Amino acid sequence: MTGTARACRGSDATARKAATRLLAVFGVMVMAVGCGSSGPAITRTAAAQLQADVSAIRAAAAAGDRAAAATGLDTLRRHVTAFQQAGQVSSAAATRIVQSVGVVSANLVLLPAPTTTTTTSTTVAPASDSGSGSHGHGHQGDGGGD
Repeated sequence: MTGTARACRGSDATARKAATRLLAVFGVMVMAVGCGSSGPAITRTAAAQLQADVSAIRAAAAAGDRAAAATGLDTLRRHVTAFQQAGQVSSAAATRIVQSVGVVSANLVLLPAPTTTTTTSTTVAPASDSGSGSHGHGHQGDGGGD
């Protein structure tokens, strides 16, 4: 392995750790938003779902899966909106969560770019026996000859 390959692999791991830390902070922020002094800003049901969403996003980031993390952030955004409309997330909490989703989304670029692997296979057709002329396939023991 070349020094460049080792350096790239190391930077991928560093980027993945940075993104995972960012998501961990985001998860703590989502949980903390629910702890308001004038009553809960997030109901227990909403908090449980949002925490599950954050866990899925964190797992995708840890695996280096940008697409899954981005999809998870979209899902989280939709859940926050639905819970806010149902009165299960306060307007202030929804705003803080959606702003944090935007920050995390912008930082998904810290994850290494997805790589693609192309596999090619070659199939060789068996040799055809349909050629003209004799190629050593004469009759053996046909009685003719010496």
